Amino acid sequence: MLNKHTVEKIGGTSMSRFGEVMRNVIIGHRAPEDYYNRIFIVSAYGGITNLLLEDKKTGAPGVYGRFAMDDSAWEQALEDVRHSMLEYNRSFVSIGLDQTAADEFVNSRIDGICECLHDLTNLRSFGHFDHRSFLPQTRELLSAVGEAQSAFNSANILQRNGVNARFIDLTGWKNDSLPTFDTVILDAFKDIDFETVLPIVTGYVKYDEGIMTHFDRGYSEITFSKIAVLTKAREGIIHKEYHLCTGDPKVIGLDKVKIIGHTNFDIADQLSDLDMEAIHSKASKEMEQCGIPIRIKNAFDPENPGTLISCDYVSPVPRVEMICGRSDVVAIEVVDPEMVSKPGYDFQLLQSFVDYKISYVTKTTNANTITHFVPSKKMPIEGCMEDIRRRIPQATVYSFPAAIVSIIGTNMKIPGFLSKAAAALSGAHINTLAMVQSPDQYAVHRPPRGLPEGADRPPQDARGGRRIGASACPSPAQGRGTGRFPCASQRCGVYWPSCSLPSAPLPHRRRNCAGRGYTPRSEPQAGDGTGLSGPSPKMASMPSSQISRGQSPQTIPARWQSLPQAWSPPTARSGTAFRSAWTHAENMASSSMCG
Repeated sequence: MLNKHTVEKIGGTSMSRFGEVMRNVIIGHRAPEDYYNRIFIVSAYGGITNLLLEDKKTGAPGVYGRFAMDDSAWEQALEDVRHSMLEYNRSFVSIGLDQTAADEFVNSRIDGICECLHDLTNLRSFGHFDHRSFLPQTRELLSAVGEAQSAFNSANILQRNGVNARFIDLTGWKNDSLPTFDTVILDAFKDIDFETVLPIVTGYVKYDEGIMTHFDRGYSEITFSKIAVLTKAREGIIHKEYHLCTGDPKVIGLDKVKIIGHTNFDIADQLSDLDMEAIHSKASKEMEQCGIPIRIKNAFDPENPGTLISCDYVSPVPRVEMICGRSDVVAIEVVDPEMVSKPGYDFQLLQSFVDYKISYVTKTTNANTITHFVPSKKMPIEGCMEDIRRRIPQATVYSFPAAIVSIIGTNMKIPGFLSKAAAALSGAHINTLAMVQSPDQYAVHRPPRGLPEGADRPPQDARGGRRIGASACPSPAQGRGTGRFPCASQRCGVYWPSCSLPSAPLPHRRRNCAGRGYTPRSEPQAGDGTGLSGPSPKMASMPSSQISRGQSPQTIPARWQSLPQAWSPPTARSGTAFRSAWTHAENMASSSMCG
């Protein structure tokens, strides 16, 4: 049974405007008794984590990056961090911050970190110690200080504004114990009465396995999720700079987008896969399983309820919910005439991806070619390609830049939307490499953890009695073994394979994560907007995806002619050309399809 409190996260950009956040989100128009039954998890102020680690967009090294390279400039970089933190302190004096206490807190932490890094530098100079062995702990140490400052300051400001706020420091500063993640959370909240205390919690948590090691820069949302689950919150709320909209407002403008209002967890996962996170994909898993909905709100539009992400929502009206994309994509293409009809050929490629820790967004295949589309950011692509060449010496392996535009929705039985998407890209002079409508897979309810064997389990697969669950995925279009079964949601890939779903399909069902059973849904019929001709393969309609690259028609290999495509004059993958195309696609789809 869920409690009545909420767990709420505030991102770094919003935290930099804490005066507005306090007025809009934390205090607002509430009566004093309504300040409570909330837990706030805060990120570091905008730009601080970039200075501590590395720039998230450019990769420019911060303190950690310089220390890892044995660059003595890490000392000056750390002083730059101190200066930026103290500047933030000064900016909050007008809303009640005790600057003396805040400055002492910052200086104490920075001085401690500086001393620690000097000791590690001396240790490294002996030559008997591999500095790589303590770099993960160094990254953990540096990550923690940003959230520690913002949480300390927030609690201090709120206390001086009449709120019984409490600073909850989960960073383990100068604490040599390494408990489990769950233990840290449970110990921190065991004596707190949510009715009378407003906890302000660091987004960073120090625990035995290392939060940075597992989740890197998305760790604050992991903390948010873990606290929500362990304290049995009724709802999780993420306060962002923008609403969750039908398109990216930073690309096409606030005046051209609509607030989605309601969607499901699978859509959130699709957005994460496309690097447009409503919430970190790993953070949402446990909340989904426990039936805790997530609300995405605009911190600067407090009266708007925002968008609710729940387990089993399906739009009652057919519509496109969001159009998004990413341009930081590299296609790794393998050409080999010997792969045709060769079982397990793709396994060799995937082994290289695993060894180099590369995940991919989607893939295309034909008789002699397999292409994986991977995010270029921080991916050892060249090393992976060399490994593939070693494993398959007769194959030709090369790469090229690409971009993806994706149309997403929970109910998209809209005749002709695929043609509209293609027309939008054609109108923007985009060279289309491939497009696909992905099938609506059987949406399987995953019962909450701890149920006895046989209790409220998914139905059996008609292909052999095996239960469809986290280890089975009937769709070749995904092919990643993720165990994710879309909840009546729809999303794109880049190549449409023949249907390989069971000939005797299961009833179309959508999952209900709180353990309330199955809700039947009608199956689609031929001509319902799937974009497929002939008899319906028992699939719900799915969105299109466009993969495009800046090449002229003359440079496109002939083998691509087997894919549906429409080549037009060359355009750049990124920059103004891509933004223009994306904007054109979003405008067209938003005006004609988005509800």
